[in-house]
Amino acid sequence: MECQHCHHTYQDETHPLCPACDLTLTLDPLRLCVWLDPLHASLDATVHPGGHQPTRVNLPNAPTPIRLDVLDLLDTIDATARAMWRRLEGVDALDWRRDAPAATSLRRLLMDISGHPRLTLLADAGMWLDSLDRLCALTLAIIDIPDRSKPIGHCPNPLCGVQLNAIDGQGKVTCPVCGGEWHVADVRLTLLESLAGSERLLTLTECARLLGECGYHVTRKQLQHRRDRGLLTPQTNDSKGRQLFRVRDVMATLPARFDAAPGWGR
Repeated sequence: MECQHCHHTYQDETHPLCPACDLTLTLDPLRLCVWLDPLHASLDATVHPGGHQPTRVNLPNAPTPIRLDVLDLLDTIDATARAMWRRLEGVDALDWRRDAPAATSLRRLLMDISGHPRLTLLADAGMWLDSLDRLCALTLAIIDIPDRSKPIGHCPNPLCGVQLNAIDGQGKVTCPVCGGEWHVADVRLTLLESLAGSERLLTLTECARLLGECGYHVTRKQLQHRRDRGLLTPQTNDSKGRQLFRVRDVMATLPARFDAAPGWGR
């Protein structure tokens, strides 16, 4: 028999879904049940992955409107759960008197659906699984925002040279143009070498961040200590009055090894 969801064949004539999809159909309502609290917290338009703004003032009225996309998603989850309950209980769609009690919370309703004995026996179980998977994906897109990639340099391939992006902690990156696979550290070292060979000026904070991403264990305070000792000379100031240094001058004060010993430069 062919599964309605993944279209794999399996040996069972009583279930319209394969065992793996049966498990997913049972777990999806529980996942949505757990994610209800983060969804309600995301209704606040001032909420972001780092939490509420630290200087927020509690006013009598809401300072910003609620997020309508989150409100629509919660309404869709509630409507889908009640429709599934009616389908599982065999309630006529036109018999509103036998609908799920209005006092039943959405959390309780999702838990009842997950444990219903007829859940995996529905003839249209594949349709319900598709709906639940879509709701789970929409929920995760709101409460679990993926890490944003940032530029790390250009592709080392001399025939390509397109800008490459990677997220924090990523080990390798694949070029979208030439298809080459490169270590993130190598791409950053190539960028550092190109900056060192140019007249590029950066602040000490930017230099420390760039060197740290390329394998040098150095902090801004260590570079400031080198500046105070006269080993680093600022070239100019930017529009905000911050001192700017040549990258090659900063690299000239570093040890020959990439991984400087802890406490170096203090």
